[in-house]
Formats: sequence, structure tokens, C-alpha cells
Amino acid sequence: MKRMSVVILLICAMALLCGIHEAAAGSRTLILKYGTRNSVNDAGGLTIFDGGKILQGTTEVGYYALIFRTVKGGSEDLNQSLVTLNLMFYRSGGTRPTENITIQGNHWFSSGNIKGAVSAASSKYSFATVAVAEAAVISGTNDYSLTIFWTGSMTLP
Repeated sequence: MKRMSVVILLICAMALLCGIHEAAAGSRTLILKYGTRNSVNDAGGLTIFDGGKILQGTTEVGYYALIFRTVKGGSEDLNQSLVTLNLMFYRSGGTRPTENITIQGNHWFSSGNIKGAVSAASSKYSFATVAVAEAAVISGTNDYSLTIFWTGSMTLP
């Protein structure tokens, strides 16, 4: 019995290492419409703060705050930055406070792409805490196309 458990564990580990995982049950693509950018250099590296609106198609569904952080001797040497992206969605009727999802991951300066995973979410979107996310710069703009993939049957706005 113990040997069977070890074999199953090894099979699962190999599946994860080879990129075999449960198919995403849902996904949502949102546009992060660039609004502002501020950069701060300090002794540790560079921090870039972006903010703007979230669009689903042409409908505004909230705001985002995006923080890029390079670390001298760390991410800077890889031409990458650490990323924290907070998506703040309007509630029905526009009431506040907003519902939110936080994504953390990496940003590649060469391509502009972001890859990460949901690290926190308000109760409405708690199902998304097992989600992964990818974002790419929309050609000719400072906007991002962000796709979030999750398992389960729930949905984003």
C-alpha cells in the first residue's frame, strides 16, 4: 500500500513537471486600459506604478493598479520585474467597496508579457484563488490584454 502511494505521488509530480494539469473550466479576457504611470528609483531598484480602467469588451467594469518592481542583483539581472496587479471590480449598481482580485507574478521587459497567479480575492471571487493569469501588451498601445484561467464553474464579470 505504501509503495502504491509513492507511485501515485510520483506520477502526479511528473504530470505537473510536464505541464499536464486539469483543464481550465473557465477563462475571462479583460483589457487593462492604461491611465497613468509613475516610476521611482531607489537604492533597491526601480518601482513602476501603473493605473487605469478595466474593460470587458467595451464595457468599463472597474479599475486596476499594477506595480512592477526590479531588484538590483536579482530580477534586474534577468531583465524581469516582480509584479503585483490588483483588479478592483465595480459591484452591482456601482456601490463601493469594490470586489477584487490580486495577481502576483513576473513581467518580462523584452516582451512586456506578464505571467502569474491569483494570490488573493474578495469573497465573490474566492473561486479564482486557484487561477493563473497571462497578460500581453496590445500592439501600438500601453494597454494589456489579460486572460485569467480557472477551474470550477464560477465566472468573472
